Amino acid sequence: MVLQLKDCVDVLKCLYPQYDFLFLFDHSCGHHKQQPNGLNAENMLESYGGQQSILRSTVIKEENGYLGPHSYTLKPGDEQLFTFQENDSGSFWMTERMRSEKKEDKVVEGAKKVKKFTKAELTEKLRQRGLLTSGTYKKIKEICMQNNIKTQEEIQKVIPGWGGKQKGLL
Repeated sequence: MVLQLKDCVDVLKCLYPQYDFLFLFDHSCGHHKQQPNGLNAENMLESYGGQQSILRSTVIKEENGYLGPHSYTLKPGDEQLFTFQENDSGSFWMTERMRSEKKEDKVVEGAKKVKKFTKAELTEKLRQRGLLTSGTYKKIKEICMQNNIKTQEEIQKVIPGWGGKQKGLL
């Protein structure tokens, strides 16, 4: 921003040397504040599910500015949901066969994976034993191991389906 401003000042001084210039900037931290479940494409994955926020629904208020120039299935007054509902047909980019095969989560028989507990989960396990602690994940994990508290568990491997999951950008 500083470099761009210097360039602007250089151009303006050449074009209008008789004027003084005043530049006003709004560099408020408030621009980054938003609802945790707010509509923000930066918080969404390209595809369905995964580690992305569950976004709140939104009501389409008017055609101009909400729906864009392309053909659409929603109309003003409709509610746009960002998770797949029971009666949804699935992602448009999937074939009909893929949609039906991938709707439900599938348990992979005989396949397990290791899930490491998060810092919050380990802290809660310590708290339940009456051990209040804080610090880095590494420090909390060490304290758990010293107190014979599991830091990970083996869980059934599951291939997630799209049913009930967040829709994603696509």
